[in-house]
Amino acid sequence: MTHVIVVNGPPRAGKDTFIEMVTAALEQKRIPVAAFSSIDPVRNMLERVGFDLSGKSQSDRRLLSLVGEAVEQHSSWRTRCCADEVSEFHVRNSGLGVIFLHIRESAVIESVRALCDLQLNRVTFTKVFLGGIRSEKFTSNKSDAAVEHMEYDKILFNNDTLDDLRVKAKL
Repeated sequence: MTHVIVVNGPPRAGKDTFIEMVTAALEQKRIPVAAFSSIDPVRNMLERVGFDLSGKSQSDRRLLSLVGEAVEQHSSWRTRCCADEVSEFHVRNSGLGVIFLHIRESAVIESVRALCDLQLNRVTFTKVFLGGIRSEKFTSNKSDAAVEHMEYDKILFNNDTLDDLRVKAKL
């Protein structure tokens, strides 16, 4: 079965670190794993026309959110990009493995889930929230602000050491 895990949380909560730790644990067990961010196609598009978005500043995040929302409303582009990534991963790995998705907006998450349910057999979705005392507030843009108010299947807190987070990742 292909497991799609959407990992959300505030900026600097440790989402990427958590995914790296889970990935390492899965790879030790020879389970195929991948990660994809729904905003990467938007970032790539903007960088091709000259925007420098390497800093992850508040204004960078705001621009990505606004453009991401616009292209999603225009043609469901981000939904299709995510669903295509899941589909390619699913086929490439014979329906086995874990793919992590970074998607901030609940409507996009649900659209990706619906599209995958239509197109693929044996795919599960789990939404995980990772918070922590070192994380930043959700203030920079509409996409970040919505994360806090979604329903999640699992809620984890990254308030301790990296070793403690690694234990949570293995579990």
